[in-house]
Amino acid sequence: MNFKDAIEHLKSGSKVTRAEFKNKIYFKIIDNKIKTYQFLLQNYHYNEDIMLSTEWIINDKKYDFPDLIPMLLDGNKAKLPSWEDSYIYYDSQSKDIIYHSYQEFSFAPGLSWFLAKDWMILT
Repeated sequence: MNFKDAIEHLKSGSKVTRAEFKNKIYFKIIDNKIKTYQFLLQNYHYNEDIMLSTEWIINDKKYDFPDLIPMLLDGNKAKLPSWEDSYIYYDSQSKDIIYHSYQEFSFAPGLSWFLAKDWMILT
């Protein structure tokens, strides 16, 4: 889709990006301002309270943390209800739980962004 169509979708509440930047950055309107978010990966920091945690979501179904472990090892992503765009997953290389999130940052796209035809809606 072109830039003009992407802006219309953005105005209607959708998150948009360009195809080559999918899973890297996206744009969203919050309080009538366009915000840019980039993804951030880091080890998931937790304490012993995680052992009793509940309400973890995988595919719209809720789990207690002990039940979550085998599913993470099978490649599933899990999130808590308060996490809009964030989730955890097991990284087999580091053998750790990774937290995938997005953080706001300042971005000034060049003219080529406005001319691009690879804009897309994120669901």
